[in-house]
Amino acid sequence: MSDLSLHDTTLLCRFSAASGRLLDSLKKSPLRKKSKTYAVIRKAVNKATPLVQRAFIRAVIATQKGVDAPALRKAYASGDIEGAVKAIPWDSIGEPIIREQLVPALSEAMASVAVAEAKTHGFDGFSIVDPKPAEFIARYGADKVVEISDGVRLGLRKTLSLARETGMPATQVASQILPQIGLHEAWTEAVHAYRDKLTLDSDLTERAVDREVARYANQLRLTRALNIARTESAFASAAGQRQAWDAMAEDGFIDRAVARRQWIESSNPCPQICEGMDGQTVGLDEPFTGGDGSSIDDVPAHPGCACSSSLLPEGE
Repeated sequence: MSDLSLHDTTLLCRFSAASGRLLDSLKKSPLRKKSKTYAVIRKAVNKATPLVQRAFIRAVIATQKGVDAPALRKAYASGDIEGAVKAIPWDSIGEPIIREQLVPALSEAMASVAVAEAKTHGFDGFSIVDPKPAEFIARYGADKVVEISDGVRLGLRKTLSLARETGMPATQVASQILPQIGLHEAWTEAVHAYRDKLTLDSDLTERAVDREVARYANQLRLTRALNIARTESAFASAAGQRQAWDAMAEDGFIDRAVARRQWIESSNPCPQICEGMDGQTVGLDEPFTGGDGSSIDDVPAHPGCACSSSLLPEGE
């Protein structure tokens, strides 16, 4: 029921990852050039991102195919928005598929960064067993999957409510709602606005409008999947880095009281939060301060953030 095939998704994922690496190669700050940490984290994030993105897209496609269309139409026709949402099996299909692939991908990213970060600082007594990624990611992954799927459900409720407000017939609801599964609330509104524009300002047939709207929704969904994947991969990598630092402090390799870490901007920092933070230094257990004055424990500072942080040699 989706215009987006897994083959197309795979190609787009690879293109997105390659584009990100190209951007980083075109614009490098002095800190990024000399930071081994930055290279370690970007490598882990670039490896995990397409895996997590494909997990999200697979979950969306499986969920679309598993929808009970008659139940959806019946609930929608009676004004039962919650009943219509429940006709979409995100809990039984979408979440398990995401968790099945998200957790291993993020576990690997976390462990690889932890080990590489420790070795970068000459601390070799740190193996993949030490970071205990499975325990952390099992808890972390579960929370994130619920957060992601909750956002999808909010988007569905918004979509169904808008459809009711505009008088969409129950016979059309499944074909027009299904392409929007996987979008958050704001983007479902964008899809509806796009449909309204096409309906009012073009000579397209109803079927042609449906195709264009489905294509637009697919583009938005792919963008969201990529954003989720990059952000979650960055969170996992930062967690691995942090576990390495904590292990180094516990073993006396670094002094937690004097150790400092430094913010390293990405090639395209967020103007509101990250821009201008390059080179900011704080204690190991102190937060950074964002460009908007917000307190930031560690990277990523926001969805899609590609900045990183690095442990400074003592005395710097």
